Amino acid sequence: MADLNIQEQDNERMKLRVEYWHKRLEQTLQHLQAATKLIYLVDGAVLGFCYFWIKALGVSRASIGTACLPVLLLATMNYLHAGFIGNQASWYSGIDTKLRNLLEQTPVEHQKTWLTFLFPKSSHKTYQIIHLVIFFALLIAGVSMLLYGFGFFPEIKIHEMPN
Repeated sequence: MADLNIQEQDNERMKLRVEYWHKRLEQTLQHLQAATKLIYLVDGAVLGFCYFWIKALGVSRASIGTACLPVLLLATMNYLHAGFIGNQASWYSGIDTKLRNLLEQTPVEHQKTWLTFLFPKSSHKTYQIIHLVIFFALLIAGVSMLLYGFGFFPEIKIHEMPN
């Protein structure tokens, strides 16, 4: 009878451990999905704001120069988001390993094609690279806008498009 009681306690502890790590895995994925949706929304909103800012003030060195501030802020946010994705990937991997060990499961075997070596090994890494590319593009655009606002690039003449 005592052995049965100990077995039930062990089973209950195992169930709690599995539920705990499963919940943590779900939370990790939910946080990443929510943050990714938010960064795309913010990207569009800030770039839209810059468009209307320049349009409202008129196309000038001053309007383009001041519009660089939200662009540079957006670049910073995309850089931080790329770091967040990497951090979440680490948590996901660690939690997945912990859960698999508790369940005594081996890692999933996935089919590799001849093109596999050309691409990142995980979706987290792919999204991280995407956001680093966005970061660099926004950084270059923001710095260029700032320099243009300060009078650099005199050979570039920007004219307003007729309505």
